Amino acid sequence: MKAQYGSADALVGPHSPDAVSVTGLSSENAPTGRSTWSTRARLLRAAGLVSAAVAVGWASTRAGGSSGGVATDTASLKRAEAMSSAEGVKSVDGGVQSFLSLFKRTFASLEPQKDGEWLSSTIGLDQTAAEFWQNGTQYGASSTDADGVYQTSCMDGKSCCAERASMSSLDGSFTFHQFRSWLTPAGDLSPEYWVSYWNDLHGNFSGASDSDYEWDGFMMLLTAFYTPDLTLFVKNMEGSQTPFLARYYTNPIDDVKMYTLFVNDPYTGHVYQLAAGHVDSSYEGLFSTALDESSCEDAVKVDFSVDKLSSWWNGMNGTMDNTQGLPDLLVTHVTQPTENVSAVHEHWNHFDFMPWNWTHVPDAGTDAYPCSFLSNHAQVANVEVDGNNENVYAVIRYVEAPNMRVGKHTVQDYNDYVTATHKANMGRNSGWDRYVDFHLGMNIGNDQYLDDLKLPMDTHYPYYHAHGVPQQDTPNDGSIFTAGPAGLSYEFHGTFDYSKFDETKMIWPASLNFCSDDSTCAEHISLCDGDTGTSNVQYGDDHSTR
Repeated sequence: MKAQYGSADALVGPHSPDAVSVTGLSSENAPTGRSTWSTRARLLRAAGLVSAAVAVGWASTRAGGSSGGVATDTASLKRAEAMSSAEGVKSVDGGVQSFLSLFKRTFASLEPQKDGEWLSSTIGLDQTAAEFWQNGTQYGASSTDADGVYQTSCMDGKSCCAERASMSSLDGSFTFHQFRSWLTPAGDLSPEYWVSYWNDLHGNFSGASDSDYEWDGFMMLLTAFYTPDLTLFVKNMEGSQTPFLARYYTNPIDDVKMYTLFVNDPYTGHVYQLAAGHVDSSYEGLFSTALDESSCEDAVKVDFSVDKLSSWWNGMNGTMDNTQGLPDLLVTHVTQPTENVSAVHEHWNHFDFMPWNWTHVPDAGTDAYPCSFLSNHAQVANVEVDGNNENVYAVIRYVEAPNMRVGKHTVQDYNDYVTATHKANMGRNSGWDRYVDFHLGMNIGNDQYLDDLKLPMDTHYPYYHAHGVPQQDTPNDGSIFTAGPAGLSYEFHGTFDYSKFDETKMIWPASLNFCSDDSTCAEHISLCDGDTGTSNVQYGDDHSTR
């Protein structure tokens, strides 16, 4: 199936936001892996497989004035990488090391199941679930059309609360959720509006592959991967006529030439970046143009050597021929555009009791294209490399690039709109809006409780909603969904000690209610009592409550 690139204005009908007569809120379920993270962590520790926790190294840079005036040469970048790597983990409780783990990125998607098929056929992700919610009950799709798209009742014109496609890569440690709600408020400008705007702004990547392409500011809505070889991806995209932008750069850690391509997801307006140390000679000509200064190139390069990435990829049982016939992908970084890196830095400083390790890296960019960014290394998995246990890391980056091309709306316009929507629809442990569905999922580990987050959220950014997700072996399991800086929300997953939250007001007795007006559960709702309501539900491994 060839994806359509263009305006979302044609998305009308019984499930378009303007056509829904019920005004309410819904939300997204919190995935927790094949078992809850806390259970997995205990098992791994018992087996000796969890060593140093995540090194979360936020690095602050601003155009025109780095800390100490460090130059942007390869040597300094190597020093900065070493400083912000996993070596300096904050110790707590007499040497027990705390960690954060990045396990998910969720998107508000125009059409989740078509999005899922696009991700499978274009970049080889595995679709693990196709779900929808009606009248307080969760269902799963088990059949596909001729193009391989799972078919749900929502797609047949029936009224739905929400729909989701769940995706994963490699061993499932990092997942994606393509989510759509028909109930949650979004204000005057829906995600459909913004996705259409981003798609139009990105334009035709293929037409620019052999010429100059001036990046737009919203291309930093990006998720990046490493794979050993790009050849099959290039062949696949050319065969399906999927536009992509091909470039090369020098790895700042080991000086290896990296071939990288960028492809726009037309259902979310977000960009996926693939990078490898090899592409067949027959396709090398497509990668004759280097990343240029308009791309804020240091913000989209990998932070690790090819040898390191390869060892992680192999340690996670990567294959060159997965079920989609493409090489597996290892997540390397996720980025988010911001108009003010300093404000983002200040926001996260309020959570300095968590294992953040702050470092400074050089200013990036030029006078024509100034750029600055915050970088945070977070654990994705733990693997065995040469007989030793080793953590796998990805990088979260907020990128400020004030001179990047924009259209009608700037990055600040979008972020201001999202903030206003949060303020209109959320509060202290209450409410929801559709922009919360653009979020990262972070496991906080066993050395912190979710209750520890409540005071700084109440004090500095009181737009969040906590949910208990009781498990058979972890009854205090749960998540806090919170608005965050720069238009990017977060799901912090872990356990409650109920020192700050009232357990009786958070659960009934299970997880989120996608069909309620504030995302909370109620008596006699199947979503809340653990009853899926059907026998044909197709669930993935990341659904711990149903």
